[in-house]
Amino acid sequence: MYKLYILTLLGIAFALNTPFPCIPKNVKFGIVCVCNSTYCDTLNIPESNESKRFTLVTSSKGGERFSYSEGAFSSRIIKVNRPVSFLYINTREVRQQIHGFGTAISGAVTYVLNKLSPKLREYVYNSYYSSDVGMGYEFMRVPIGGTDFEYSGPWAYNETPEEDISLSNFTQLDQRDVENNFHIREMMRVSKNASIKVLAAAWSPPRWLKVKYEWENSLGNELKPEYYQTWANYHLKWLDLMEKDKVKIFALSTGNEPATAATGQIPFQILGWRASNQAKWIAENLGPTIANSNYSHVQIHGYDDNRDKSLSWISEMKETYPKSMSYIQAFNIHGYLDRMTSPSILDQIHWAYKDKPILYSEMSFGAMNSVGEYGPRLGSWERAEQLINILISALNHFVVSYIDWNMILDQNGGPNYIKNYLDAMIMTNADFTELYKQPLFYAMAHFSRFIPPKSVRIDTKLIGIHVQQVQTLAFLRPDKKISVILYNNNTLQSTYLKIMNWSKGLALIELKPKSINTFIYSIE
Repeated sequence: MYKLYILTLLGIAFALNTPFPCIPKNVKFGIVCVCNSTYCDTLNIPESNESKRFTLVTSSKGGERFSYSEGAFSSRIIKVNRPVSFLYINTREVRQQIHGFGTAISGAVTYVLNKLSPKLREYVYNSYYSSDVGMGYEFMRVPIGGTDFEYSGPWAYNETPEEDISLSNFTQLDQRDVENNFHIREMMRVSKNASIKVLAAAWSPPRWLKVKYEWENSLGNELKPEYYQTWANYHLKWLDLMEKDKVKIFALSTGNEPATAATGQIPFQILGWRASNQAKWIAENLGPTIANSNYSHVQIHGYDDNRDKSLSWISEMKETYPKSMSYIQAFNIHGYLDRMTSPSILDQIHWAYKDKPILYSEMSFGAMNSVGEYGPRLGSWERAEQLINILISALNHFVVSYIDWNMILDQNGGPNYIKNYLDAMIMTNADFTELYKQPLFYAMAHFSRFIPPKSVRIDTKLIGIHVQQVQTLAFLRPDKKISVILYNNNTLQSTYLKIMNWSKGLALIELKPKSINTFIYSIE
C-alpha cells in the first residue's frame, strides 16, 4: 500500500495499512482498484478517539487510495521551514444538516448485477451501503418504469390497453422491477443497512397519455390534460405494488428532468412539462392523491432537473399554483450543468424555501464534457476531480444529499439501447469476473464515509498562500467528531496546513499534489 506522511511536532507518523487495501491496476486513463471472487478492498479506516489525536485519510492522482495515518495536536509552537497556511474551524456557525448519500439502480445496473457471481454482488452491495466496510450510503434512487439506461428499450406500465383511465392492466410488478427489488432487499441484508431510503422517479408514462404519442420528447409532447388524474393514479398503483413486494418508498419525484425535456428533442423516453402545468398537476392531482391514500407518509420531491432552470421553474410553480408548494417537501437538483451555472442559485432556493431541503438526485460523467470527452474513461483522476468540485460546491451551498446515477455498469459504460454510455464509480471487465473501483469511487467515499446523516456543516477559513489551491468543507458529526474535507489542486507540490483548534492546539499536515483528504478529530 502507498505511504502517506503526516508531519507533527513529535516527528513523522507513517501510514498504516488498511485491513484490505486496494489492489491497483494501470488502465487507459489511470489507476483502478480490482476486486475479484476472493478479494475486495474495504474502507474501514480506524478513527482515533483520543482527545488530541487526529486521523488523516488521503487519495491522490499519484495512486494513493484511502491511505491513512494518525497524528497529534500540539500546544507548542510548530516551526516549519516551508510556506504554511492556516485553517480555522468555527463550530459556532452551523449550517444545513446532511441527510445522506446514495446511488441509483436502472435496467442497465440490474443487467450487470445479474451477470456477477453472488460474491461479487456482495462486494458491490457492501462497497456502497455498509457503514462498516463501505461508503455508508443511505439513499437508493429507482425508476418507475423505464429510463434512458435500459438494455431492452423503453417501457412503461399499462402500455395496453390504450385510453384506459382505470389502468386495468396495472395489476402486478413488471419482472424488471421484481429484479430491482431483489437487489435492493439483498443490499439491505448483506450490508446490514435496513434503513436505506428509496426515492422513485418516472421518466415517461405510456405513450397514449402523451400529446404526440412518442417515447422521446419533442416540443409540445406533454401529458394530455385529460390524463392528469390517470398519471397520478399510475404513481399510486406503483406504490401499492412496491409495498406488497416489501420495498417501502421514502419519496416520489414529480418526474425526471421535466424542464430539460421540454426544451427540444430528447432521444430517450422522457416527459416534458411547462412549470405551470406541472404545478397544476401536483396541486390538483398528484398531491391530493398521495395525501389521501395509505401512502401519505411518502414525500413528494419537486423539480428533479439541472440547476440552470431550477429557481425560475420553482418560482413559476409557486406563482401559478401556490398550493403545489404545500405538497412538495424537497427539491431535487441534477449536477450536469453545474460548471455552467452559479451555486448561488442554491442559496436563493434555500433562503426562499427554507423548509424544503435541496438534494442532488442525479449526476454522472461522460454525458457531456467541455472538451468533448464522452463515455467512460476508466481510471480517470480528472473525472474524480470534477466530482470533488461539484460536491464541495453543492455542500457549501446548502445541499443535504448527493445521489449518484448507475451504481455499476459494464466495461463500455452500459448496456444502453441508445448507446448513451457513461462512467460509473464501479465498472466490470468484459466477462464480469472482476470489479474496477474507479477514482470516482474513492473521491465520493471521502465524503459519504466520513459525513454521516445528521452531521451539520460548519464554517472554515483558510488564510495564507494556498487559498487558491485548497478547497475546504467541514462538518460536525453526531458522534462529536469533526470531518474536514481538504482538496489540494496543486499539480506539482504538496501543500502544508496548520489546523487550529483553540482547546487542542495546532496540527500540521501535508496535502499531497492533486489529492482529496479527510481530516477527522474529536471535539471532546
